[in-house]
Amino acid sequence: MTKSNDIVVYGATGYTGRLVVDHLARFGERHRWAIAGRDERKLQDLASAVKAAHGYEPPIFVASAEDRSSLAKMCERSGVVVACAGPFVRMGEPVVEACIDAGSDYVDITGEPAFVERIITRHHDRAEQAGVLVVPCCGFDSIPADLGVWFVMNALGKNGHATAETFVHTNWDVSGGTWQTMMEMAGHGDPLHPPSFPTPIGASSRTSVGKARPHFEPDVAGWVVPMPTIDPAVVLRSAAMLGTYGADFTYSFYARFGSLPKAALRGAALGAIFGLARVGPARRILSRVKPSGAGANEEQRRTGFFRVTTVARASGEKVVGRVSGGDKYVETGAMAGEAASLLALERATLPRKGGVLTPAVAFGGALVRRLEDRGIRFEIVRRTKEER
Repeated sequence: MTKSNDIVVYGATGYTGRLVVDHLARFGERHRWAIAGRDERKLQDLASAVKAAHGYEPPIFVASAEDRSSLAKMCERSGVVVACAGPFVRMGEPVVEACIDAGSDYVDITGEPAFVERIITRHHDRAEQAGVLVVPCCGFDSIPADLGVWFVMNALGKNGHATAETFVHTNWDVSGGTWQTMMEMAGHGDPLHPPSFPTPIGASSRTSVGKARPHFEPDVAGWVVPMPTIDPAVVLRSAAMLGTYGADFTYSFYARFGSLPKAALRGAALGAIFGLARVGPARRILSRVKPSGAGANEEQRRTGFFRVTTVARASGEKVVGRVSGGDKYVETGAMAGEAASLLALERATLPRKGGVLTPAVAFGGALVRRLEDRGIRFEIVRRTKEER
């Protein structure tokens, strides 16, 4: 069947889905894109709003993870699916399966380790054989860290043993969708335990997680605390698959705060939330704090920011690089939208043709260039020699 749409945004009426739609409406003039989700009335309202603001009315697919035939119809008619409907551990896998069956590429905005590990284990080989690119974590989780490390390691250009540390500084508010995902993650294991993914077959680099500890970090002028997010697992999978970060690569990931009390307070609050959320009745109560679809207002989006700094060392040389941008949710819309646009317009130029891949492995510098064109900055801050 002919794919009448280059891109479809699945989960388009959610908070982050709307931000992806807004990005495509402003910058997706070179391709035809559609919207999809469970609620036809909400989709119609969104399509009308897009037409009123931008003069383009996106086609609509009513589709849900519970209705496999609706997903099949959506994927059969779309070249790239941008999945924005979570929690992904419950609702994501049927979309991946439908994409592989239909020969449609896939990107998403997940930050859920259990989901990504599952689709790597169950679907990497099938996607590779089908020539379908499945690229999770194409939002704030984990493009700034993954492409930021790729950018810095390319600048470092050393073999042998290399280390890298990433420090994230942002406003730490979360959307309703992120909050619901946090609750879901707490119900599927220990979210405070750093995740890991299966080692790729034929990996040419040894990779490991560094022994991270809270400390004052001069390179970001603040206190940093280890963060058990999905980012280290994504970065280490990139290192193993690419084999260009050094034969032996160690990585650590931190959140940056302005003072030690702030760092301690945030860490304690996160531990308390996740600890409570592992208990069913408490999790149900906490889930009501931020319902799905809730998010920042216009002023909060306008003043939001992120700075993701990576410090890499090898062979007596140190390189500090930074990825920076505006509100992390707005920029997630740009990241996912540009990843999908890259697949729609420039897929033939990409080095890998199929499999469950990381953003760095699937896209590398091609996505860096597109994101820079949209105002997300990638820069080398400084390069110094260190005593050995």
